[in-house]
Amino acid sequence: MHKESSNQNSKLTDPQTGLTIFPRYEIPSPQASVNKLTLRTFERILDIDPSLLPALHEFAQFDPETFGHSLSVAHVAENAYREYAQQHGLEENENATIFFLAGLFHDIGKTGIDKRGSAGSKILLYPERRSGNHITPDELRVIRAHDEIGGRMLKHILKESNISKEVATPVILLTNTHHGKLPPSPLSKVDRFRSIFFTLCDCAVTTREWRSFCPEARSLTIESLLKYVPPELIINEDGQVKNDVLKEIIELIMGVTYSIDPILRNQPTSIPEEHRDGKKTTTLRNARQSAWDNQ
Repeated sequence: MHKESSNQNSKLTDPQTGLTIFPRYEIPSPQASVNKLTLRTFERILDIDPSLLPALHEFAQFDPETFGHSLSVAHVAENAYREYAQQHGLEENENATIFFLAGLFHDIGKTGIDKRGSAGSKILLYPERRSGNHITPDELRVIRAHDEIGGRMLKHILKESNISKEVATPVILLTNTHHGKLPPSPLSKVDRFRSIFFTLCDCAVTTREWRSFCPEARSLTIESLLKYVPPELIINEDGQVKNDVLKEIIELIMGVTYSIDPILRNQPTSIPEEHRDGKKTTTLRNARQSAWDNQ
């Protein structure tokens, strides 16, 4: 677990946005922090449902960059929501688990964008790494389909797990909608909140982290985060943006995101030694097949 800062009431202000940031955790060094966060994630999965570990192992081996991103989103989404729930006197455990699992598996569809296997999916995912080539419109359409494919894969994975329907259903929804593709039927008030909250967490992490296709960190601003949220999610019945609620949510998300900034600026993540498993599994292969069979 992260060590709580001894001065929990100390504050920082982001010079670009004027938002208050609460530094919650002491982080000794980037690599030590990455290892600690990764280990904590695996221990959290053991507490929630150990049957999810094979899928997590395969996901980590597929692409360390995407795996590291997912760990960070899971951490930010869970902890930002816990702070929000505590400030508003809400029950936090179920939604915190939903946000954690959604963060961990929201990009699982990237392993299945090529129905033939994960090797083909990785080539499609990083076409810019091929000598002299660039991303074609067809490849971009396939990559952008990873949220829909991921939703179908996750439905298969969670069906085989011990996760309750009350948790699994919103996790699948967040996987399907994290890039702004809303379902045809209107979302409930709770699902609207979850979708806004989770999309902002994903975008905050993406803005600050190291990725091979975007090695420079960008500044977190309200505008940079809100442009990824579908307008219909943040407009109230009077046609006005709910600025007060959004500012509060963004402030919490930015605070937790900045607290792990050294992790986000580090290189790709690997599986902790104590949680490595040499046995090959077919969890993602079966989920990928199910996703393509049930289009």
